[in-house]
Amino acid sequence: MTTITGLLFTESTESAQQERLLNSLTASTDLAQQLMGAYGVPVAQVIPAIWKLLDMPAGNLAIRGWGKHREVSAAMNQTKDRIGDRRVVRLAEHSIKSKQTPTIDASVAGASKTVLVLDLEVEIEVASVDLIIEQGEIVDSIAGGAVAKAKLSASGVTLAEREFSPIELDRTSGYSTSSQTSLQ
Repeated sequence: MTTITGLLFTESTESAQQERLLNSLTASTDLAQQLMGAYGVPVAQVIPAIWKLLDMPAGNLAIRGWGKHREVSAAMNQTKDRIGDRRVVRLAEHSIKSKQTPTIDASVAGASKTVLVLDLEVEIEVASVDLIIEQGEIVDSIAGGAVAKAKLSASGVTLAEREFSPIELDRTSGYSTSSQTSLQ
């Protein structure tokens, strides 16, 4: 399964990927000073919080875009109260662009403060997809080829950027709609 971290980083292990992210954050004196100077948060403490935000299947972004398609909505309505009724909806080539601005918050002097605002841009180009709909729900998808581009930045500094092909559009893992996480 291709995750957002898999789109952004080429390193083979999670620890190597996190080290690269840490190096990117510390290489930017502005970001490091912003975290340490204004908030007293060591840069290394931000890495697990960023990781938690990025640890999601790339297909989750795609499935959110497909949910607005009129044919999908109609098939969902048609099968809602019909046990055993199944619809297959073929979606044509399309791209999904997602721009999110998750934040990293820390408790500073007893108050919650935003210490870092991230910019995450993901673009997925999908060749074709069949959605399987039963009882008003998308229960499966069969995806054609897909390629993706991802970019993670903060305060105008690019932390990671990559083009990736092919990606696996498995969206079986959980997806959090929260765009905020806290340092532990």
